[in-house]
Amino acid sequence: MTSRKESKTIAAISSTLCSISSSLVTHPFQVVKIRQQSENQGKFLRLAFEVYKKEGLMTFYNGFSYAIATNGLSLGVYLYLYDSCKLMLLERYKGFHDEHKVIFPLITSGITRFITSSLFFPFECFKTVKQSMHGFSWVHFYQMFRQQGLKAYWITLQRDILATQIYWVFAENFKIFLSDRDVPDFYKNLLIGGVSGLLGAFITLPLDVIKTQKQTHLENSNKSYFQISKDIYQKNKGIKGFFLGYQARMLRVSTYGAVLMTTYEYFYKQIFTLYHSYD
Repeated sequence: MTSRKESKTIAAISSTLCSISSSLVTHPFQVVKIRQQSENQGKFLRLAFEVYKKEGLMTFYNGFSYAIATNGLSLGVYLYLYDSCKLMLLERYKGFHDEHKVIFPLITSGITRFITSSLFFPFECFKTVKQSMHGFSWVHFYQMFRQQGLKAYWITLQRDILATQIYWVFAENFKIFLSDRDVPDFYKNLLIGGVSGLLGAFITLPLDVIKTQKQTHLENSNKSYFQISKDIYQKNKGIKGFFLGYQARMLRVSTYGAVLMTTYEYFYKQIFTLYHSYD
């Protein structure tokens, strides 16, 4: 096996393991965030307490098995494609040093996120609908997916690609900035992942709110993005409606990014060492 293939194999295994770890920590934030956005509720702690009191602790892990299956697999595919595309660009355009910082991560993350989001969209839609309600119904999900699957796909794609591009452009440049700093790798990765995720989550939050409204309410199936945006604005008396669930989303994404970056590096080193111990 060549060194490049070996690296990709280790990266795929590491990404799957770190995705499971990250999902375990951050999944409750996702459940509360979707409830906030679908029910137009703004208080994170109050809603979390009400969900716990009325529905129990395990409600915070609604859709967790599907999240593990889809997130683990999609992240493994994503990182494999990201590394492959990045290496190809670096080898093909060796003289373009400035582009390495912005253009390459922008192109690479956009292409790879388009592929993985397209492949795993049905699972993402299922997870969103399941987390938005108590007493999930397959009939409700089927009607929702049939009526607004394509429209919800486009808003999901826009959110995912934009958030991923922001994340990787910032993360790649932050790595360069911290490379000469005398800071332990653990704290570097924690900071890079957390801040990059926080930035991407905040900028794309309005798209996330529209996506949730589109996927969880049948009455929105025939409405345009503009109509849904107008409804959100009117119901919440201002732009604050586009930031419903911001506490949960930003907590989840920043925590996910931080845990992801640190656990990925940890698992990569451990698997690399284990792999070569048998040589």
